[in-house]
Amino acid sequence: MSSSEPFIGMITVCIPSYNGKKYLGKALESVKEQTFRDWSLVVVEDGSYDGAESLVNQFSKEVKNRIRYIRHSENLGLPYARDTAIAAADTRYIALLDADDVWLPNHLESLYNTAEKYNSGITFSGHQVVSHDLKEKYEIHQPEQSLAADLTRNLYLRKFTIQPSASLICSSVFEIVGAWSDENVGNSCEDINFWFRACSKNIGFACSYEPSCLYRKHDNVLSSDGLRMTEALANIYLKTKNYKMLPARLRRQMIRKHCFHVARMKRTVDLGDALRWFSLAISASFMRIER
Repeated sequence: MSSSEPFIGMITVCIPSYNGKKYLGKALESVKEQTFRDWSLVVVEDGSYDGAESLVNQFSKEVKNRIRYIRHSENLGLPYARDTAIAAADTRYIALLDADDVWLPNHLESLYNTAEKYNSGITFSGHQVVSHDLKEKYEIHQPEQSLAADLTRNLYLRKFTIQPSASLICSSVFEIVGAWSDENVGNSCEDINFWFRACSKNIGFACSYEPSCLYRKHDNVLSSDGLRMTEALANIYLKTKNYKMLPARLRRQMIRKHCFHVARMKRTVDLGDALRWFSLAISASFMRIER
């Protein structure tokens, strides 16, 4: 996707951090080691006081690239810290990186080449799950090559996932889709919500098919709260009922599936709310959906 706006440089790396000093150093080191050199960096500290600023200041002395540090006076939450970093970007592309994730050296180069080749609004790599100390490597997540013909449909079907830290987004996408955050979603599954909103605006997706992002697995990751994540995801699917680029039957099927999932999980903790979700699942077969 192209834009007529003037840009300074090619890629802005956006890192939100909250009590992230323990891992931020490795994230910054992985940015410095990129084979793609035309990048700038924005780090947003989201109301914490753990000394991340000193790491960023030291990093700025080690590289010639533009480095900016922004601080929220209070903790607003990850999506809003990401918004602040994105708003500060003035490059053609924005690369997202969480403070506890790490890139392999070819990450930005691979994504940039893929984005330029396919003129994609959102380009992403595969990601590999690793231990919190980076010593153990687990499963690799990226779509099968057979899914490439219709990434939008297969993303909606949850046949693959896109980690924010694995994504490169054309700046103009945010003008079309809106902010990363969504007050109706909050801090859970806001990435999935953004990908679906981009789908609804016919933004093109492309995959580099390089697992060049390392995603740390540890207890502090927000996705560890299964019920909250499941409920947030069901609410996101409910919002997609009028996404006309997908078949109505498919939307009904996915809404019903995720509402039933929440209902089952809620049975032992909140029977009343479980019944509400069960009712939503049943009504999905009859709700009015735009075609």
